[in-house]
Amino acid sequence: MTKLKIGVLEMSNDSTEWYLNRLAKSLNELEISKYPTNFEAINQLLPQPSVALFELLNSFLPNTNDLSFLLVPNITIHVMLDELFLEHQHTYSLVHPLSLTIERLRKNRVNEVVIFGSYYTMRDGYVSKKMELDGVSCSFPSKEDILSIDACRKAVFQNKASAELISNFKALVQKYAKMNTVVLACTELSMAYNGSMDNVLDMAQMQIDFCAQLVESN
Repeated sequence: MTKLKIGVLEMSNDSTEWYLNRLAKSLNELEISKYPTNFEAINQLLPQPSVALFELLNSFLPNTNDLSFLLVPNITIHVMLDELFLEHQHTYSLVHPLSLTIERLRKNRVNEVVIFGSYYTMRDGYVSKKMELDGVSCSFPSKEDILSIDACRKAVFQNKASAELISNFKALVQKYAKMNTVVLACTELSMAYNGSMDNVLDMAQMQIDFCAQLVESN
């Protein structure tokens, strides 16, 4: 039996540690390899795809034959990873949050969702277009709520989120989840949410759950 090895490509310190802590709880004593990057340089080029970002990200991707799966703690950056994995052959697979989400939506026969993410993500673009290609209709929160959600995301990223800000964000999730399936498409929002409502699909948590299932079946 091939030994399973899961790697994490380092992004922001807090999001990377959040993923690693969650993985540690789910995967018991399985060793996780962390691959360093220069996230400050990467973040300066986000969120728009570019040749510079493509080349920089490619320089940090692991070049190893013993890695089974790679997990990246940043949802937005997967638009570039899609291109990289098409252009360059890798022996390992990407634990893709959007593919996992679409698969879950199909399984649950859900064809309409509301997307919570960064300000950039809460409009027509990579995430919504990818879903709509698979027959999932995407909508977004109101303009006022978009600003509140993005303010929470920024505060979590800067490690300045107050209890009140987190509580207000969770209230927004609950408000939209009463009538819709909510998709959390931002790691910082996953960190703020930290919940398990049936009508909320958390992309980051789905990546972690997928890794746990891999370990269980290996």
